[in-house]
Amino acid sequence: MSDDPPPRQLGDVLAQLMQLRGYSQIQEDDRLRSAWKQVVPAAYSTLTRPAKISRGVLQVYVSHPAALSELSAFHQKPIVENLQKILPELKLKDIKFRLG
Repeated sequence: MSDDPPPRQLGDVLAQLMQLRGYSQIQEDDRLRSAWKQVVPAAYSTLTRPAKISRGVLQVYVSHPAALSELSAFHQKPIVENLQKILPELKLKDIKFRLG
């Protein structure tokens, strides 16, 4: 008998390779950007850039101070709720808007 490991499914091997190479993060980022465009009010789409998620909090950079204030005051909760519906696997709890 040989000590060779048992054969593995090709899909499992490819998923592991993608994760090791960082491709899964790229796909997640693309899905987040796509969902962001769906949920953010159109007037703010070009002024905002979703960055990273840490402990369930999405950091979003906003290029204009007035837009940052309006998003924080009036749009934060609906955006979070809509992102939770579109991407429940992210387990998003909150958004922090930052000038940048």
